[in-house]
Amino acid sequence: MIHQVRVGRAWTRSKCRQVKQSTMNTSCFAGLRLNDITSIPIRQVPPFGRIYFSTSILQTERNVFNELEGRDALKLPSSADFLGVSSEGRKAQMQELAMKLQSLRDPKIYRSFVEANGKGFNDKLMLSSIKVVNFYTNPTTVLPLQMNGSTGKNEAQFKRSLVLSGPEFCHSLITTVILPHFGQCDNMTPKQFNDLMRIAFRIIQALGKLSMNLNQQSWKNNLPSQSNLLHRSSGTIQLGDLAETLLRQLLNAPIFVEGTSGYDHDKSRTAKVTSLYNNTLNTWSVIAATEKDPMIAKDAALRAERLLLDLAMSRSGNAGNDNTMKGNADPKSTLLQYLEPDVVSFNTTIKAWSKSGRFEKIAGQKVDVSTISAAERSEAILKLLQDLNDEARGLDYNDSILPDRMSYESVIQAWSRAHDPQATVRATKILEDMVERYNKAYSEDNVLPFNHTNRPPFPSRQTFSSVLTTLARTSFTNPTNAPSNHAIEHAESLFRQMKKLGDDGYEQNKPDTIAYNALLQVYANQVEILLTRKKHNVAAIKNAFDLCNRMEAIVAEMVAVSSSKGDSITDEDTNPDFTTHKVALLTLIRVGSNIMNLKQNQKITIDASACALRAKSHLKELTLTLSLGTLHLQAVKDLMNIFASIGDTEKMKDVYDLFSILQSRSQSPLQVSSIEYEEILDLLLKSRNGRLVVADLEKSINKNMGFRPSRRMLNSLIEANATLASDHINYARQADRIMTSMIDKYKDSYAIISKGNGTLEHYKVPRPNTFTLHSVVAAYADACGNRALPSKSRVKAIQRIEEILAMMEDMHKDNMNPGTDTQVTNYTAAVRPNVKTYNILLHAYNSRTKFVKDINDVKLILEKSEKLIKRMDNFAQTGENESAKPDHYTYASLLNIVAQSKLPDAPEKARVILQRAFANNNGSGDIIVFNTALKVISGTTESVKEVLDLYERLENGSFGAGLEPDKFTFSIVMAALGKEGTIEAAQKVESLYHRMNKRFDLRDGGPHAARSIKPDIYCYNSIISAWSNVKTAESCQRAENHLDSLLQATTGIKADGSSFSSLIYGHSQRSDSAAACDCERVLEKKEAYQRLYSNIPINFIDYNLTIKKYSEQMNPGGCFRVLERLLKHMEIEGITKPVNIDQLVYCFNSTMNSYNKASVRDSASKIQEIFDLMVSSTSSKPDRYSYALLMNAHAQSRSKNAFKIVDNLLEQILQENSDGKKAVQPTITVFNLLFKACELSPPSNNPDENPVTTAFERFGLIQASNTIRLNHHTYSHMFAICRNHVQDEGKRDQLVSRLFQKCCHDGQLSELALTLYRDSISPKKFENVVSSIVGEKVSPLDVCLRDFPQSCKRNVSPPKHVRFRRY
Repeated sequence: MIHQVRVGRAWTRSKCRQVKQSTMNTSCFAGLRLNDITSIPIRQVPPFGRIYFSTSILQTERNVFNELEGRDALKLPSSADFLGVSSEGRKAQMQELAMKLQSLRDPKIYRSFVEANGKGFNDKLMLSSIKVVNFYTNPTTVLPLQMNGSTGKNEAQFKRSLVLSGPEFCHSLITTVILPHFGQCDNMTPKQFNDLMRIAFRIIQALGKLSMNLNQQSWKNNLPSQSNLLHRSSGTIQLGDLAETLLRQLLNAPIFVEGTSGYDHDKSRTAKVTSLYNNTLNTWSVIAATEKDPMIAKDAALRAERLLLDLAMSRSGNAGNDNTMKGNADPKSTLLQYLEPDVVSFNTTIKAWSKSGRFEKIAGQKVDVSTISAAERSEAILKLLQDLNDEARGLDYNDSILPDRMSYESVIQAWSRAHDPQATVRATKILEDMVERYNKAYSEDNVLPFNHTNRPPFPSRQTFSSVLTTLARTSFTNPTNAPSNHAIEHAESLFRQMKKLGDDGYEQNKPDTIAYNALLQVYANQVEILLTRKKHNVAAIKNAFDLCNRMEAIVAEMVAVSSSKGDSITDEDTNPDFTTHKVALLTLIRVGSNIMNLKQNQKITIDASACALRAKSHLKELTLTLSLGTLHLQAVKDLMNIFASIGDTEKMKDVYDLFSILQSRSQSPLQVSSIEYEEILDLLLKSRNGRLVVADLEKSINKNMGFRPSRRMLNSLIEANATLASDHINYARQADRIMTSMIDKYKDSYAIISKGNGTLEHYKVPRPNTFTLHSVVAAYADACGNRALPSKSRVKAIQRIEEILAMMEDMHKDNMNPGTDTQVTNYTAAVRPNVKTYNILLHAYNSRTKFVKDINDVKLILEKSEKLIKRMDNFAQTGENESAKPDHYTYASLLNIVAQSKLPDAPEKARVILQRAFANNNGSGDIIVFNTALKVISGTTESVKEVLDLYERLENGSFGAGLEPDKFTFSIVMAALGKEGTIEAAQKVESLYHRMNKRFDLRDGGPHAARSIKPDIYCYNSIISAWSNVKTAESCQRAENHLDSLLQATTGIKADGSSFSSLIYGHSQRSDSAAACDCERVLEKKEAYQRLYSNIPINFIDYNLTIKKYSEQMNPGGCFRVLERLLKHMEIEGITKPVNIDQLVYCFNSTMNSYNKASVRDSASKIQEIFDLMVSSTSSKPDRYSYALLMNAHAQSRSKNAFKIVDNLLEQILQENSDGKKAVQPTITVFNLLFKACELSPPSNNPDENPVTTAFERFGLIQASNTIRLNHHTYSHMFAICRNHVQDEGKRDQLVSRLFQKCCHDGQLSELALTLYRDSISPKKFENVVSSIVGEKVSPLDVCLRDFPQSCKRNVSPPKHVRFRRY
C-alpha cells in the first residue's frame, strides 16, 4: 500500500515507512545562528594524520574587527584585489577572505559587514563565496586556523593549532552563512540563485571526492577494519551526512527568485535541483564503493536508499499532471517542490548497493559478508523502479523513471559479485526479464508508440558479459551446485545468443573481449574443478586438457575476428588482452603441472611440454599487450618447473626473461615470499644461461621486497657471479663484495646483540658459512684461467685467494679455540677450509704458470704450491683440520704446475711427487696422479725407457693392486714411443693399441669400460704419428693405411684434423722427390673429408708444410697451386677472418719466397701477382716480410723502373706505419733493398730517372730517423751506386770519400764495404783517404780490414761464411 510521507512542506507517496522531516528553523534577525544540523563533531582522519575540527567549536577573535579600525576594514575585497598576486600570496588572501566570511556568523560582525558594503552586499557576498568555494573545494586543500580559549579546568591560556579540510569548511560556510543570509532576504536575482546552486553542487561533489580519497588512502595503507565500525563514528559517513544535510537544508530554505515564474523557469530549476539531489546520492554511492569496512559500506548504501525513498515521490505530492502548481507557488516556498527523482537517482542507489558488497578471506576461502544482501537490495530497488514506471504509464507519461540498461546491468553486476549459489540464476532471470519487457512493449496495442528514447532497454554485450561473469565466478565457488555443473553449456548458450543477435544486425550485441574473457574463465574454472578433486585420475587430466584445447580455439577465434576485414567491430573489441592470455596461461600451467606430477604407474599420452610451450606463448603475448595486470611469481615458478622436468633449461631462461619484461612494464615489485624467491633462484641455477639471469637479480634482491635476503639467496648470487667469473674478473670481484658485506653486516649485528640492544631485524641478518667463502675463492680461480686477464690482475686475484684462505683458517682456529670471545664463533658459522678450497688455490697457481714467461716467477709459484701442500699435511696430521688432507687432485694439480714450469728438473720432481702421493694414501694411488706424472716424465726424448718402465710397473701392480692403466695412460705411452721415430717404436705403439682393444673386449664394452679403456682418436693418432715420424716413404704409406682405415670407418673411430696433419708432417720430412706431391695428395684427401665433417677446422700449418716442401724442391708452381687450393677452400667454408692469421700470411710469404729461391724468369711479376692477391684478400694483409720479398724481386729484376717501383713500395710502408699498423714497420732491411734496386738499375741518361738522387734522399731520411740505424750493407750499396751511376770521377770521389769517412765513424766498415769502396774511387784518392784513417801510408792493393782501427768496425758482426757478394 502506498503511504503518504511528508518531506519538508510536501507529502510524498511511497511504498516504505513514514519519515517526517521538519523544515529548517532559521532566524529573521540580523544575526545568523549555527543550525544544529550542520554541526560536525570532533574527529580524527587517519590518512592525513591531523585533527579536524568543526566550525561549531571555533572562537572568533573579535578584537580583529574592532570598530576603531573603521568601516573600510570590513569591506569585502573586489576582483581587482587578487590581480598580480603569487600563488602563496593568493593562498594567504584566500585564507583571510575565508575567515572574514566565516566570521559573519557573529551577529555584531554581520551587521557591520552589511553596513560597510551597502546595497551590493548580496552580490559581493556571493562573489566572495564563489572564490572561496572554488579554491577550497579541492579535496587536498586544508585551512589552518588558530584557536584561543580556556581549558575549562583552570585559568591558564593555551593555544592549539587546528586544521580543517577545504570541502568541510565550504560546507560550514554555506550552511551557517550563505543559506541563512539569503533565506531571510526578500528575494534573489536569477544569477544569485544559479550561483548558489553551483556552489552547493561543487561542495557536495567535493565531499564525495574527499571521501573517496580517504577510503583509497585507507586501502593503500591497509588499515585494519573492525567489526563494530557501524556503531562508531566514521569519517566518510560524516562526510556523507554533511552532503545530505546540505541538500536537505537547501531544499527546505525559503527562497524566492524574482522574475522567474513560468514553466520554462520551473523546468530549469527542476533540472538543477534534481542534479544536486543525484549528486548527493552519488556521494553515498562513492562511500559505499570505496569504503573498506563492509558495515560502513552497507550503511552508506542504506543511507542512499533512505534518501531516495524519502524523496522519491515528491513530485507526485507537489504538482499535478499539468504542472500548474509550481508556477503559482508561494513566493517564499522552498526548493523541495522542484525535486523530481529520475532514473539516474534510482541507478545511483542501485549502484551504491551493487558496489557495497564485501567478503572476507578465512583460511584462504572467500566468505560472504554483505555481497548477497547488497545484490538483493539492488534488485529490490530495481523492482520498485519497474513498478513506479508501470504505474506512471497510465498517467501523463514521460520516460524520466523508465529503467535503462544501466539499471539492469548494475543489478547483474551485483549478483556477479555475490557469493551465492543462486547468483547465476538470479542474474539470468534479470536478463530474461529485461528481454521480456522489451518484447512486451512492442506487443501491446493500447500504448503510446515507442520511439528510440522511451522504449524499454534491450540487453547489450555488456549485459550479456555481466551474466557470463556471474556464471564464471559461481561456477568455481559452487562446483557442487546443480546449475554450475552445466556452467559451460549455459555459458556457450549465452554466447551463441550474442553471436546470433550480432548476425541479425544488432552490432552492439556482438561478443567483445570482455565476453570472450568471461567465457574463458568459465572453462578455466571447470578445469580447476576437475583438478582439485581429491582423487582426480588420468581421465580427469585428459578432460582438462580437452578444455584447454577449446580455450585455445576461443583465443584463436578472438584473433581471427579482430583481424577480419569488413567487420563493424574494431580490432580492439575482440583482440586478446592481458586477462585473456593470463587465464589461458594459468590454466595450461595447472594442467601441465598435474601431468608432470603423475605417478610413474599412471601413463598418459599428453606431454607436459605441449602445455608448457602454449603457456610460454601466452606469456610472451602478455609482454606485448597494451593493457597491464599482475602475474604472480608462483605461476612463473610452476612453468619453469615443467621445463626443468623435461630438461629444457633454455626455455626456463626464456620464461624468466618474459616475466622480467612484464614486471618492468607494470612497474610493480615482486611481492613474493623469501622461500618462493629461493626456489626461483634454484631453478635458474640449473642452467648456464639461467645463471646469467641470476647475476642480474642482485638489484632486485637489494630492493625492498617485503623480506630480508636470506643466506641462501646471497650464496646463490655469489655462486651465479662465480660461474661467470671465467668470462670477466669483475664477476669474481662482485661475489667478493657480496661476501665482504655479508661478513661485516653480521659482525655489526652480533656486536649489537651482544650488548643487549638487538632487535628482531638484527637476529635475521644472514650469517656467512663455508660455502660463502669457498664460492668466492672458486670465482677468483676461474678468473685466473681467462687468457685475456692482465698479468697484474691475475696476481692480485691469487693474492686475494690467499687472503680469503687465511681468513678461513683463522675463523676455523677461532672456532676450535673460542676462549672468551664467543662472538667470533657465532659470526663464522663453523667456517672451515677443506681440501677442495686448497685445491682451488693450486688450480689458480696452475693457471698463472701458463702465462708466466720469467723462469724465476715459475720457480716462485712452484715453491708456494709445495709449501701449501706441506701446510695441508700438517693440518691433517696434527688433527687441527683433518678435512685439509691432500687428496689425489692435490698432487695432480702440483704435477700440472711442474709440467707447466718446463724446468730442467721437472721429471725428477714428478718422480718425487708421485712417490709422496702414493705414500700418503697407504700405497694406493689414483690413475690421474700417475698419468700426470707420466706426462711430465715423458716430456724429453731420453725418457722413453723410463716411461715404458713405469707403465710395466703399473701393469704388474707395483702401484696398487686395483690400479690399472686407462686410455690416457696408453695415450701418453704411445705418444712418447711415437716421438722416437723408429720402426720398432711404431710397432710397439701398434701393439699397445691392440692390447687396449683386447682389454676393452674382455670387459664386454660397458659404459665404464668405454670411458676408461676404449681406444679413442688420440690413441689411434699416436699410431699414425709414430709411423709418420719414421720419415720414410714406406713408413708414411703404412701410416696412410691406418688413416684410410679411419676414413672407411672400420675401426669405429672418426678421424680428426690431427689424423691428417701427422701424416702431412711425415711426408714433409722425407727427402725423396715425391714427398711434396704426397703432401698435396693427403691435403686433398683432408679437404674432401672436411666437406663431410664441417667441425674439422682448416689447419694452415698443413698448407705451410706442403708449400715449404715444394719450395725446397724448387717448384714454385706447386707452391702457388697449394696457395690457390687454400684460398678456394676458405671461400667454400666461408672463412673471412681466420683465428691464426699469421699462419695464413706465412703461406703467402712462403709462396713468394719460392719464386725468389727458384730464380724463375720474370719472377717479379709472379710475386707481384701473389702480393696483389694478398692485398685484395679480406682474410690477410701483407706484413713487412711480404713487402721485403716483393721489393727484392723487383730489385733483382734489373729493370729500368725497378728502383721506382721499390721506392713506391717503401713509401707505402712509411704511410702504413704512420697510420699505426704495427705489422708493417720500416727497417734498415727495406731501405737496403731500395739501395740494392738503385745499384742494379741500368744506367740512364735522363737526370729525372737517376737512381742516385733517390738513393741519397732515402739515405738522408735514415740519418734523420731516431729508430733506424745504418749498417755496413747500407754503405756497401751506396758505394756501388756511386760506382755504377756517377760518371764524373771528381764528383764520385768526393761522394764516396764522405760516405767512407761516415762509415768508419759509425763503426760499420766491413770487408765488403772496403772492397766496394776501393772499386768506386780512384787509387790515389783511396790511398790518401785510407792513409789519413790508418795513420800511415798504405798501398791500395795491399790494404785489408785488419789494418783499420777497431773503432771503424766495432758495429759489424763477424760473418758466418767468409764469402763476398759479387755484383
